[in-house]
Parts: sequence; C-alpha cells; structure tokens
Amino acid sequence: MHAAIAACNLLYMIDYKLLKACAKNDRKSQFLLYKESYSLLMSIAFRYKSNKEDAEDLVNQGFHKILKNVGSFVSKEHPIGKFMPWMSRVMINSTIDAYRKNVKRSNLMSNTQEIQEHMHAANYNEIEEQIEAHHLQNMLENLSEIQRKIFNLFAIDGYGHDEIAQMLGVPVGTSKWHLSSARKSLQSMLNEFIKENEKITQS
Repeated sequence: MHAAIAACNLLYMIDYKLLKACAKNDRKSQFLLYKESYSLLMSIAFRYKSNKEDAEDLVNQGFHKILKNVGSFVSKEHPIGKFMPWMSRVMINSTIDAYRKNVKRSNLMSNTQEIQEHMHAANYNEIEEQIEAHHLQNMLENLSEIQRKIFNLFAIDGYGHDEIAQMLGVPVGTSKWHLSSARKSLQSMLNEFIKENEKITQS
C-alpha cells in the first residue's frame, strides 16, 4: 500500500531530463533522484529487512546499481512511465544479490530433501484486505528470513517458483515449502490478530 502511494508520487517527479543528467554523473541530479525515490526503495527494502539500518544499506546498494544502469534505460528510450517498475526490479534484484552473498559467506544454505510439489499459493490480497499495512509488516517480520523473502518475491513481487529457486539457489520444492509455511504462519498470526480485536470490541 505504501509502495503504491510512493510510486504514484514518484511518477510526477521523475522526467527524462533528470535521468539523462544522472547518467552523466551529475551529483545534484543523482541526489534529487535519490531523494525522490527513497520512499519507494525503502518500502521494498523493509519487506526484506525489518531493521531500518539494514534496510537503508539495501537501499544504498540498490540505488548504486540504479545509477550504474540508468544510462542503459535512457539509451533504450523506454517510456518514462516504465522507469518506476524498472527501478523497483533493479532494487529487488539487488536485494536478492545481497542475500545470496550473505548465504555463501556464512555457508547457511545446505542440501534440502525433496518436498511435495503441490502447494497452495499464498493469498496475499485476502490477508491485506483484513489488516492494515503496519500490522502486515509486523507479521512479516515474525517470519524467518528465508520465508519472508520467498513470500515477498512470490506473493508481492510476482516471481514464479522457478525464478525464486534460481535467485536464491534452492530447489523449486524448497521455495514452495517455505511459501506454504509462510502462508500458514501468517494465517495463524491473522487469526490471533482477529481474536484480539474481537476481545477489545466486546470489552
């Protein structure tokens, strides 16, 4: 929800003149682009990192890659309306790259046994309709890091399990299993949230 608002505001602020100046390494233009896109990039980062400092690190890494590739976007003369989706995709890919590097560094990823293929997709819209954005964010923060990443990539960012498996370096079945586990955990938290609200309403 917050990302959608930030994206709408961003469309009014960004134009090709600014992007061309950024591609030419004009510092003032780059700072302006950072300032105007910060809210959108942070809304993405917060879906993957609950700590503000860690989220800001992701934003800085992602924005560096955006600046590095903005010249390519400009040279291909894409419609300006496609800049926000393009920037969001660069940010998401940067976040996943950072995750994969951390996994390799700490050797956390291990071989996983085969898991059943048929899992129900997470119904993010139903959950979102029943709770406010900040409650959903709190619930996502209670998931494990791998569950939160897979849920975000699949249910919010629209990636398929084959793509997620390739991004994170895990079997497709593992991606599906973590998605199913995330969905069950969120549903359980949602049920508790509803019960607590009912108690408050009845008291």
